[in-house]
Formats: sequence, C-alpha cells, structure tokens
Amino acid sequence: MEQGMRTGRARRLLALAGALALGACASGEPDAVAPVPTVSLAPAEVPAAREVMGMAPARLRTTFGEPTVLRVEGEAQMWQYQTGGCVLFLFLYPGAEGRHEVTHLEYEPQSGSRPLSPEAGMAACLEAAVRARRPSAPVS
Repeated sequence: MEQGMRTGRARRLLALAGALALGACASGEPDAVAPVPTVSLAPAEVPAAREVMGMAPARLRTTFGEPTVLRVEGEAQMWQYQTGGCVLFLFLYPGAEGRHEVTHLEYEPQSGSRPLSPEAGMAACLEAAVRARRPSAPVS
C-alpha cells in the first residue's frame, strides 16, 4: 500500500512539474495581433447627367458600384441602382466602337419623396447612387 501511495504521489508531482514547465514557457504578455486593414472608399465625385452619358461599364462600376439590377435584352443593357430616395435607370447600347455606353438615363423618385424639378431630381438621384454605391468585389 505504501508503494501505491508513493506511485500516486510521484505521478502527481510529475504532473505538477510538467504543468509548471509548460507555464514557464508561456510569456506573460499575449501575442501581438496584426491590425486588420480597413478599406474605405474615397469620396467619389458626383457626375452631372451629361457626364454619365457615354460612360462605359467599367467607369459606371467605379462611379456607382455594382447595379442593383442588370438586365440584358439583345444588345441593350439596363442598369438599375436603387437608393433610399430614388431608382436610377441607365440604358446602355453599343457605341460607334461596338462597346456598350450609356445612351439614356432616367430616374424615378420613391413614394414619399418630396417633388423636385426634373433636373434637381436627377442630380439628387445621381448623388444618392454614388453615396450608396455597392462594392464591385468583396474585400478580404
């Protein structure tokens, strides 16, 4: 019985010594964690309606982000951007060089929006679409 007590005590001492040895290996301070980089979109210029005319898809994505809806019918494309106050519609057709470009744009105010002149309404909708732009690709 005395032998069993010595063996049990020896095991406990060995376990305690192992735990102390492992504890000595750990530093008192937690490992430094690299800060996660944040990506912020630079304030975008809000184009006037006349500046949107002729824009190619790549420039539209840079300016407004991904459209909420993109519909293709034959050679025509309709890009739709929904914001809190309006819906912006951009219509693209192949230009002289065969690349799609904006040939027509219009907006529709959301219900409850205060009425504006057509020019002021378009300017406000373009600004809202730029401010609400959706990223083109997820950032990791």
